[in-house]
Amino acid sequence: LSAINIKTGVISTSSIQHATPASFYSHRLNRSQYEDITLDLVASNIDFFAGGGKQFFNKRKDGKNLLEDLKAKRFGIDTTALGDFSEIKKYSKMGYLLSENHMNPAAKGRGDFLPKATKLGIQFLNKDKSNFFMMIEGSQVDWGGHANDAGYLISELIDFDEAIGKALDFAEKDGNTLVIVTADHETGGFTLASTPKKKDDGTVYNDYNQITGTFSTKGHSATLIPVFTYGPGSEAFSGIYENTEIFHKIFEVTNWKKKN
Repeated sequence: LSAINIKTGVISTSSIQHATPASFYSHRLNRSQYEDITLDLVASNIDFFAGGGKQFFNKRKDGKNLLEDLKAKRFGIDTTALGDFSEIKKYSKMGYLLSENHMNPAAKGRGDFLPKATKLGIQFLNKDKSNFFMMIEGSQVDWGGHANDAGYLISELIDFDEAIGKALDFAEKDGNTLVIVTADHETGGFTLASTPKKKDDGTVYNDYNQITGTFSTKGHSATLIPVFTYGPGSEAFSGIYENTEIFHKIFEVTNWKKKN
């Protein structure tokens, strides 16, 4: 996308080298090749990133400190906290690495990282009124599903919803921004079900006055994944299709492919 002057950014609550964020800038045989994936990030043309994974930059088996390589590419790098836009707008590119590996769960101290990073990333990528593409992942929704932990899953979904709100606020004001909200799969077979109750004689019944999050698997399920869209081109994302079609639909509605 850099070849056609489209700015790019990636944000995640996992390490920035984890499967989903990595798939947007790296090509490796295995998702666990974190140090090699980091090399690909440094070699890429990405303009903004925020997440965890600092150890794969500066505590590497090859002894390299790739943070210095990023700075040589005109990156501003912050390993302490998200800043204000006024503090970072002077940089050509910006990277935040706020944990050694993954970020903490939302319920355990991550705070408002995801919505704040979303707003900050939009401000940074759009600072020159540039066209941009940004991928924002609520990474740990999946982990709550794998753990069959409804509280974990729901708290991460609420956090992700806050981030979506920041994107929609910008899109509504801008009028020329497409927001796509989807996932690569469902995890846990999660269902909101009536809470089972017992009568005095031990008989189990449901009165549907309370709900409980229930799970059917520790893995992924085959549940169809919704695709929610807002903005110009939204109509192209209706219907049922393979998830790989989303890539092609983005290029069709933006006309970015024609420019290339």
